[in-house]
Amino acid sequence: PSGPRRSASRAALLRTRARIRRDARRAALIPAVLGAAIVAFLGGLYVFTSATTSLAPEDYARIRVGETRADLAPALPERRIKKPPPVTSEPSVPAGTTCEYYRASSGLLDFGGAMYRLCFKDDVLMAKDTL
Repeated sequence: PSGPRRSASRAALLRTRARIRRDARRAALIPAVLGAAIVAFLGGLYVFTSATTSLAPEDYARIRVGETRADLAPALPERRIKKPPPVTSEPSVPAGTTCEYYRASSGLLDFGGAMYRLCFKDDVLMAKDTL
């Protein structure tokens, strides 16, 4: 078979190959776009968490046991971490106190794993620890 019939089947084959290539590119693009979106989301979450839960080492150094929460309010970040990571070892919590945790960080690019723990009883700082 030659002539118009052969050229029609060749054209159909070329269209099919082009469609397959286009579909393969789309299929490869979906995980790349999804991965970029996940990285952007996690990066934004890290920046938000770091900015709102970090206590600078110089601010921590000025904190004194016996100060009230009101005295410390200007130095403390607006948010705190509820619990330290499970791999962090910490001394026992002083009796009758409630502890708050903060990232020990001087900036967004400080990736250290240290944390500060401040323990309060009746809004008075009873203990401060570096974890």
